[in-house]
Amino acid sequence: SRGTPVYAAHDGTIMGCNGDGGHYDTSFAVGEFFDDSYGNVIQIQGSDGTNTYSTIYGHLEYVLVSPCQTVAKGQQIGTVDDTGDSTGNHLHFEYRGGGSVYNILPEGLTVGSCYGG
Repeated sequence: SRGTPVYAAHDGTIMGCNGDGGHYDTSFAVGEFFDDSYGNVIQIQGSDGTNTYSTIYGHLEYVLVSPCQTVAKGQQIGTVDDTGDSTGNHLHFEYRGGGSVYNILPEGLTVGSCYGG
């Protein structure tokens, strides 16, 4: 529901916030410029030591981090809302890049599921 805390799924560095692709770094090779459909959005770049990946958190009410900030797994980074192209309050969560998504998903979450609402 609206205002539910959103937490970082892994340690990493904030890449793009607030729909503007801020501080995109091509050396990460997994960056993305976001259009308005994501609403308020956060992208975190991480690595498992072998592979670089990023996670995306979209349709946020509040963004509590800044571009290039380092975050820790479990740190609150925002709150749920329905900004951008959204039909209701929910968290849009994506994984992009190499490695195994199952190594970075918080306990209880599964790939392809929608949480919130």
